[in-house]
Amino acid sequence: MFRVAICDSDLFIIDEISDIVHRLLRKKNYFCELETFQTVDELEYVFTSKPFSLIIIDMDLKGSHRFIKNVRRLKKNTGIILTSGEDTFWHYGYEIHAISFIVKPLSEKRMENAVLRSIKYVMTRDCLIGIKDYSGKSYSVSPAEIVYVDIIDKNITLHLTDKSEITYKGTLSDVSDKLTEPFLRCHNSYIV
Repeated sequence: MFRVAICDSDLFIIDEISDIVHRLLRKKNYFCELETFQTVDELEYVFTSKPFSLIIIDMDLKGSHRFIKNVRRLKKNTGIILTSGEDTFWHYGYEIHAISFIVKPLSEKRMENAVLRSIKYVMTRDCLIGIKDYSGKSYSVSPAEIVYVDIIDKNITLHLTDKSEITYKGTLSDVSDKLTEPFLRCHNSYIV
């Protein structure tokens, strides 16, 4: 289930974003659970017990920067869309790997595009890839654990975030099909 949190002090903005998200996800046939919050403290309280797939948060709210940094530290595969009445926080979006930064008044098209990118991001991160190495041992690897992939003489090597490697026979095309954005096949022998 795709869980969405919207956090903004303005009830009109919350309703506007909720309508956009519901309409878009219904059109795409995604089941969505949506919760709204007017303070970061309310959102943080719920997030500790029930993490979200996507958080849309107003950066002008007190405590929003601290909360987003904690989200990134605890759950790296949560999509984050930042909103603000000013364009002064856009650089922060890069630091925390936000899906998008949208300046108010909200553009429905920009919000839809950001939500669609978030769905793709979260699905890619949560999807497990099944692999069997040379010894026959099976692995389930999340794309979030993969730093890069290389191939030498039909030997695929997954280089993981914990500095370990998994090597098995295969083609880079097979791996490339399983890894979508943000992965890129930059060479015949590498996916980064």
